Amino acid sequence: MIQVITYDKFKYESFSNNYKISELGEFDSFDDYKINVIDLSNEKVWMFRGDSYDSLNCISDLKTLSKELNSTIKSKTIIVLPQNCNFLYREDYKGNYTKMVKIKNILSSVIEIISKSLFRINGFEISYSKNNSIISDTCYKSDFNFSEIIPNSFDVITKSKGSDKNTSIIYRNIIITSLNIFETEHHLSNFISPLLVDDKGKTVIPDWMDNIFFFDDKDLKKSKSKNNDEIKFLQEKNNEIDVKLENNNKIKSILYTTGDELVKVVMEILDDMLENNSSDFVDEKKEDFLIKKDSVTFVGEVKGISSAVANKNVSQLDVHVQGYIDQITETGTNEKVKGLLIVNHQRNKNIEERNSVHQNQIDLAIRNNALIIESTTLLSLYEKFLEKKIDSQRIVNLLTEKVGILLEKDIK
Repeated sequence: MIQVITYDKFKYESFSNNYKISELGEFDSFDDYKINVIDLSNEKVWMFRGDSYDSLNCISDLKTLSKELNSTIKSKTIIVLPQNCNFLYREDYKGNYTKMVKIKNILSSVIEIISKSLFRINGFEISYSKNNSIISDTCYKSDFNFSEIIPNSFDVITKSKGSDKNTSIIYRNIIITSLNIFETEHHLSNFISPLLVDDKGKTVIPDWMDNIFFFDDKDLKKSKSKNNDEIKFLQEKNNEIDVKLENNNKIKSILYTTGDELVKVVMEILDDMLENNSSDFVDEKKEDFLIKKDSVTFVGEVKGISSAVANKNVSQLDVHVQGYIDQITETGTNEKVKGLLIVNHQRNKNIEERNSVHQNQIDLAIRNNALIIESTTLLSLYEKFLEKKIDSQRIVNLLTEKVGILLEKDIK
């Protein structure tokens, strides 16, 4: 039997009993089937409630599928790419999607979504053009094709008629196709039929042969089962490592990002180190953060710039600090206020090629009783905190007492 995994299982309820139709979020083990088909061509996959087209409503289901795909040993998997359907996003309060864009116009985003959630797309490019491919006298339509295939990475198994463009490729036990193989059940079965024959043209061994034992079959299968358990265990460990690496990369993103993306990660780091909760902070387009500790209030500015640190960056921080001091003075509040400029400067350069902050800006920060913290230094400080080599109180004291610029030697 063949398992078809799709967003809308009712679309294929008329298919014969040769197919087990499963939903993206609820599927059987891949190795229970000769072939599994992951249907990304269903238009309901390409919807996102958010304000952009950089994710999907079903992204968590695809990530779960990815883990199963990586642990599959026996069966083949077909990943069916979408046609040039509409990508719907930005859902309003009535549940209607207010924005729409064609897949071909955001192809790089679509590829990134698939790569991050289901199957890493590398070794080939995906290009737009309408084509027809013929398989056993049956015509298949496609809106995309595969180009720039790196030699020895993928084998081509179908090409378009006339233009000779690659429309299906295979790597080990994974087939990726841009063909509309779900046009009819015949299209699906006709596409799959050659996959049920091995490389030598022989009929694939039927399932019932698994229960026929001669010679040393039992001992061999026992050893294989043990090996598979070890492989599964190692794969799970690798998945855990991938999650940790992904989180590390998110934190390290402060070395190249800017704007809200930079501010968000910096605040996660500060909240962790200073035992703070910035979720209640209201951004009034003044300072980027306001963190109150027992003995001091930190007023902060976060900058991601392609140039070196300039006087205006330090001065802008001082404007926010003085504005906050004026505000608390009016209420009769007495607080120790310290300005922090967290800056990812020369962000387009490798960190080893970046110039140090000039003494002019350091002197200005000293005069303003402020502290400049480079993104590289912030990462080093956070690393020391996670390694329990420095605690939250010591960090508070360090940020309170130090002026000018925070150096690596200050946190050793």
